[in-house]
Amino acid sequence: MTLEVLLLFFILSLVINLAIIPKFVQIFKEKGLVVQDKYKESKYEVPSFGGIFTFFSTILSIAIGTFLVSFFSKTNYVIIEGFNFTEIDFAVLLVLATYTIYGIIDDLVNVGRSFKTNVLIPLIFSFPLVIVINIQTFELLTYQSLDLDRLFLFDFTYGDVFEILIIPLYISVVMNLINLHSGFNGQQSGLSIIVLFGLILHSLFQNDIDDILIFVSTAGSLLSFWYFNRYPSQIFEGNVGTMFIGSCIGCAIVVQEYFFFGFFILIPHTVNFIMDFWTFNIASKKDIKFGTINSEGHIIIPDSIATKSIKFALANKYTLKEPEAVLIQNLISVAFVIAGLIIFN
Repeated sequence: MTLEVLLLFFILSLVINLAIIPKFVQIFKEKGLVVQDKYKESKYEVPSFGGIFTFFSTILSIAIGTFLVSFFSKTNYVIIEGFNFTEIDFAVLLVLATYTIYGIIDDLVNVGRSFKTNVLIPLIFSFPLVIVINIQTFELLTYQSLDLDRLFLFDFTYGDVFEILIIPLYISVVMNLINLHSGFNGQQSGLSIIVLFGLILHSLFQNDIDDILIFVSTAGSLLSFWYFNRYPSQIFEGNVGTMFIGSCIGCAIVVQEYFFFGFFILIPHTVNFIMDFWTFNIASKKDIKFGTINSEGHIIIPDSIATKSIKFALANKYTLKEPEAVLIQNLISVAFVIAGLIIFN
């Protein structure tokens, strides 16, 4: 894999999504596929399910890019070196497609919010990666490594056990962390861009870019989606977007074996989850899903749920408008990504 190939696929997915989203925003409005934006003074309605275009643009860019590279490799004008899809690439696509379809089903019929539907069922979506990934060593923070290639039971190695237990759980948990750390215009897409670009940069610094093509393509389509999703949003990602982007980030961490780096840059997301868990499972407070805004556009959060999430805590403690709260959260994630790149490189 070369940087030229990665750049080609990034640009393709970016341009494709920039081109198709405006057309479908109007179509979705005409079809009534809209939801109310809770943090606007008027009953402002925004098309949802926009994450499907991020997925579509990613897949289409891979299809077109693969054709272009193959086509020019057979001419006298070889602009970019050819490449071959690996079984890891196909496994990642299968995992992402399964998560995306599950997200579409959730958007259509609402599968519910429980440990079973959010964590247990998605575990099986990652099985294709379990089959193709071969983790032989596990790097510890002490710069020592554990040998996982030793036999555990029958023909199963410790690496096999690690893959079966950790990979599906890791991807499922990351997807849920991404889903929970959202709610404001451009919040989820912006934070996901920061995390995904952090993983891509770490791969570049480590000179480990053979298996990041799909993640780079996703970054391009996600960046263009964020342009329309930022304040004031023209389109929301929907559960389909959450499932696709969350699983993509989880797959990137697993495929690159950046388990500690991935955990570090997702610390803000993890803190957000702990706040949510404490508020409802320990403090047993009644859930209020949304805050309100005053006449000046500042977010008003009831004190009873100020500990529910980072965004609510910020809006409750400080006088903030929606884009200001999102900016602060973006800066927090950027700080953790930069720190992670310094520490782990």
